[in-house]
Amino acid sequence: MIQRKFDGIDLKYIAMVTMLIDHIGVVFIENTRLYSIESFQMLDVCIRLIGRIAFPLFAFLLVEGFQHTSNLRNYASRLLVFAFISEIPFDLAASGKLTWAHQNVFFTLFIGLLVLKGLQFAQTNSSSMVTYYFTSGFSIVAGCLAAYFLSVDYSYMGVLLIVILYLLRDEPKKKCTIGAILFSYELTAILSFIMIYRYTGQKGSTKLHKYAFYAFYPAHLLILWVLKMLIIR
Repeated sequence: MIQRKFDGIDLKYIAMVTMLIDHIGVVFIENTRLYSIESFQMLDVCIRLIGRIAFPLFAFLLVEGFQHTSNLRNYASRLLVFAFISEIPFDLAASGKLTWAHQNVFFTLFIGLLVLKGLQFAQTNSSSMVTYYFTSGFSIVAGCLAAYFLSVDYSYMGVLLIVILYLLRDEPKKKCTIGAILFSYELTAILSFIMIYRYTGQKGSTKLHKYAFYAFYPAHLLILWVLKMLIIR
């Protein structure tokens, strides 16, 4: 059992490292001839299990960011800008070609952020419970449909997780339990919710500029793709 506590920076670093490990498997094993070798298939399974830790942490950090940002418009703009910046590296790393068949996780987070804004609006502006449930329900359904039809990473399940982490933000045990159940198809995701449960509520400190965390996503995908072109033909 994990005993230590985690602040926001801890969770960011863990999410980034596990995501990097996950994408190493995608780029260097799944999309190459190595995947036809049984031992590499087993290695890929292990790598991807490590990678399943990343998204719930990013979803949780999005909710934290939404609650504490002083400028939601700028926050949303950053997510959308990096979503488009990341799309070409994402396509190249994931499939070796440019395609709109599947969109990167920044689009998932952007849609999730819009849904959270809709839920916040419903909470603060609804004149009755009927209006609240209608507005909230509309926001959630619209976000899930957008995620599904745009084929973003983690699809509507990613958006639903963001919603759960927000609606149950003041109930750590309940949100982590329900989140773990929702993502039970990702076996190792439960480790993410253990870390989220042990979140200190503190942002933490780092010498890295906040944009470094955004830039890491397209940068590491592009670097992995270039290395693949140089090493595996």
